[in-house]
Amino acid sequence: MTMNPLCSICLRGEEDSLHVLKDCRFAQEVWSKSCRDSSWMLADQDNLQPWLLKNLSNSNRSPPGWNYRFSITLDLLWHRRNRAIFQGQSITTNQVVAEINAQMIFATTYGLNQQSQVGEVNYSYRLNWMKPPKGILKLNCDGAVFRENMASCGGVIRDSYGRFVVAFTEKLGMCSILKSKLWAIIHGLRILVNRNLGHQVIIESDSSIAVRFVNEGCFGSHPYFTLVQEIKELSNQFSLFSCYHILREDNLVADILAKRMMVLEKDFFVYESHLSFSYHLLLADNSVFLLI
Repeated sequence: MTMNPLCSICLRGEEDSLHVLKDCRFAQEVWSKSCRDSSWMLADQDNLQPWLLKNLSNSNRSPPGWNYRFSITLDLLWHRRNRAIFQGQSITTNQVVAEINAQMIFATTYGLNQQSQVGEVNYSYRLNWMKPPKGILKLNCDGAVFRENMASCGGVIRDSYGRFVVAFTEKLGMCSILKSKLWAIIHGLRILVNRNLGHQVIIESDSSIAVRFVNEGCFGSHPYFTLVQEIKELSNQFSLFSCYHILREDNLVADILAKRMMVLEKDFFVYESHLSFSYHLLLADNSVFLLI
């Protein structure tokens, strides 16, 4: 990290929040590509709070669904900045825009009310696993620790139709629960890359810390830095790469896979066809959503 206050990308302004999210050359290119007419959104706002309020509230001037697109773009621009600083990762504007579009499809597909105003919250309670957008694979992964800190991990990859692609389990030996969940992500990504299954992936884990490490990195002194770095290197193989935290209840197939390894003799096992021991969960994961 550097003590230089200037933006490391454009070197034209101090890297405060408004610059990272709006005024930087990188941010303006993302806004321009993501919105057909971003001039009204970028103009005449030199303070962060009024700019946020203007764009997070619906108005006759803003495009339909703009408040959602705006908030998604803010989140990805901030994550891009953290990846650049903490992981040294180079992400192009096209990659950011592709992820924005994927998340917008994800949001609109599952019933977000685009007429909501600032201060009004529409809750969407998810009953089960959610299918990824068309053309994108989803990796659900988990880790488990048993007696004497013996750990294992597992994961399942499915497509945008909810169809089973491949799954895995592995014995890890002695390690922490966080380390087992990071290993689950690594093994899932290795399978995707080695088998050339696709170049767009969404990862889901029920560990908020693991997800934060994937998205923002960790310091070099952290004991799991090498694992996080391997995830970063693997993520560079994908044109779209996202990682999200989910509830444990939405990650049951991966949870079963992580725990099943302890009853198998092999240290690593790949499932090439449907999982008979969790087939009912795979079917349930394709069920409906409850919106209130």
